[in-house]
Amino acid sequence: VRAYLSAADLQLRCISPSTAFVERVPLVVGYVDLAGNVTMIPWVQSIRTFQFVQVATLEKVQSPSTYHQWINPRSNQLEFGTIGFGPVTGGSRTVVRGQHLVDLPTLSCRWTPFYPDANISVVISLAQHVSDEFIACMSPAVAHQREIMFELDVSLNGQQFTLERLVYLFYPAMAPVGISPARAPAFGGFALMATHPGLS
Repeated sequence: VRAYLSAADLQLRCISPSTAFVERVPLVVGYVDLAGNVTMIPWVQSIRTFQFVQVATLEKVQSPSTYHQWINPRSNQLEFGTIGFGPVTGGSRTVVRGQHLVDLPTLSCRWTPFYPDANISVVISLAQHVSDEFIACMSPAVAHQREIMFELDVSLNGQQFTLERLVYLFYPAMAPVGISPARAPAFGGFALMATHPGLS
């Protein structure tokens, strides 16, 4: 395949070809002269290899998850399904289930607003490999005060993401404003109720 030299960082860049095989292949660099002859650069030979892996697919958010309904903005139809959820403050460990989730240093999750919003950015975060069926990633903080839905997809190489996109619901951070009763005997055993206008 043809490679291109980046003058900014002195790197050769190329697009990997498609293949029907899951295999590790040697990556050798060379150049083509005006006559069409290919000359390989000796010091690069047999030093680097490239791993072709199976295409990753997603099934669902394993945990935390709940059954929810939402309006799909593409079809304007009401949909039902299992979604992930966590607070807008972020930091929620989210486990995603799929297939062919290979342990790579570039394994990552992408969080995209379900409904376009110029004030909310797409976030890409590194993921933790659990097994070939499960990965875990930390939800980002979202600058939003109400419930907001995101799409969640995964990439093995940090560039190409899964065709399947899961749904993730961010909810407002809970901050109870009152506790009832405010006092109780020291021996315990009393039910306490925390109140907050946004709790549901």
